[in-house]
Amino acid sequence: MAISALGTANTIIGPSQYADMVQCLTARFKVDSPADFKPEKGSGLRVSVAQGSGFAAGARVNSTATEQVVISAPSSGSRWDAIVVRVEWQKPEAEIIAIQGNASTIPSVVSSGAGVTNNINRIPGTKYDALLAIVKVTAGRSSIDQIFDMRMWGGDGGPFRVTPDGLANCSHLDCRKGTMITTDRNANTKRLDDDGVWRDVGTASNPWKTWTPTMRYYGNDWYKGGTEGGTEVRLGTAGTYIGKYRVVDGMLDGFVSVTTGPGNHFGTGQISVDLPLPCANSMPDTWSKGHIFISTQNGADQDLDFMLEVLIKSSWRRGVLYTPVSGAYNNLKPHIMGFGNEGIPQLASGYPVGSVYTMHLSYPVEDV
Repeated sequence: MAISALGTANTIIGPSQYADMVQCLTARFKVDSPADFKPEKGSGLRVSVAQGSGFAAGARVNSTATEQVVISAPSSGSRWDAIVVRVEWQKPEAEIIAIQGNASTIPSVVSSGAGVTNNINRIPGTKYDALLAIVKVTAGRSSIDQIFDMRMWGGDGGPFRVTPDGLANCSHLDCRKGTMITTDRNANTKRLDDDGVWRDVGTASNPWKTWTPTMRYYGNDWYKGGTEGGTEVRLGTAGTYIGKYRVVDGMLDGFVSVTTGPGNHFGTGQISVDLPLPCANSMPDTWSKGHIFISTQNGADQDLDFMLEVLIKSSWRRGVLYTPVSGAYNNLKPHIMGFGNEGIPQLASGYPVGSVYTMHLSYPVEDV
């Protein structure tokens, strides 16, 4: 079959053909600067759109005066509307209009055919609606409830710039797979991957989250996966749990600190720690590293440091703690309580309860 090539000998390039050609060169829609086409709440049920210039799917758009877009209030409830610059290739002028959505979202997108008046059209060379803002209006109110600035700009040599509103609502942006967007000063960054999912890149857009890394003992039983079984340990006076994590490119990065005090009780048997997210099904098992500091407060004859490993298997919601059998024998076994050589790790005296447990969790998770 023939493969077409625009811009070669004996081809004619008109407005529609040019719109098709430039789709792979830059963003479908972007403004020249953060000041161009800036949408803000106007008086009453109006959106004020500043003058400016931009590029919309192959058409250069310019406005020399501030535009006022009137929003009609719904008869009941609330509604989400889209404020767009509408470009039609059969008309010499563009217009800024409001397209009504519904109580849960803005209008749906049309990407083929001649276009639909009451939808958001993304048909370069025919009809294109460049999204400026998303607004929420409520029946009976005299002003707009919310307005989200959805413009893009920049992108020369790096990600396109967006507002925090645009980043938070990036699913509404008209972007190709592989696009990266960021807020000013690179504070927040997202990437649209080949599966159509926007993912956080390792910046403040992916802040550290917290969870409680509760430790549990199992007596004569064993942890079998899920969230069933086990008894929560007692950390004792002034005992603390600290857990922080984030997910970057499908890998969980987490840090755990657990301190114990007088009156602690770790029971008997295997010991686990609660995880913030289950391990991905694609990974049969994985190990994360940690450390136990055992002090004389629990009867040990001296302060001791032991390495710690955390076994995490596919779909597990808890990790199982392993330590060396003793200071002289590095074979790993489940960390269990017992006096002297009956515990793991074995001690000369006392119980192997850590005064401080630290762990660095690293394992794959499903998309979140």
